[in-house]
Amino acid sequence: MAPHARNIDSLPPRGAHANLGRPYGDTIMSHKHLHLLRSLFQEPVSANIHWREIESLLNHLGATVEPVHGARFRVLLNHHEYFLHHPHQGSVFNRQDIKHLREFLTHAGVSVSSYEAERARPPPAPPSREG
Repeated sequence: MAPHARNIDSLPPRGAHANLGRPYGDTIMSHKHLHLLRSLFQEPVSANIHWREIESLLNHLGATVEPVHGARFRVLLNHHEYFLHHPHQGSVFNRQDIKHLREFLTHAGVSVSSYEAERARPPPAPPSREG
């Protein structure tokens, strides 16, 4: 497991999409988020991923991102906790931080393949309005 990551089974799901039946809610992931998710899991690890992009993706996935102390942020996603450090020099994550984030996302059930499978699934039918 990534450093500073742990499973939080006793906490209720949180975030914008926590109670919806689909892992990423009923919203469609934007091309920017999809491209970033692919970049996080590609080899070699990208060296040009910015803090604001990571934070936006985590929020879209339903994570709660809370400041803890200084440059540390607590991330809760799918009952998993991770402590993320805001880059000190600029806003670009280094390769090691990206690898740790990738490992956390994997443990939390997020991957490109899981998203692609979810994207291929048809959306739920709207409720009928028969009276």
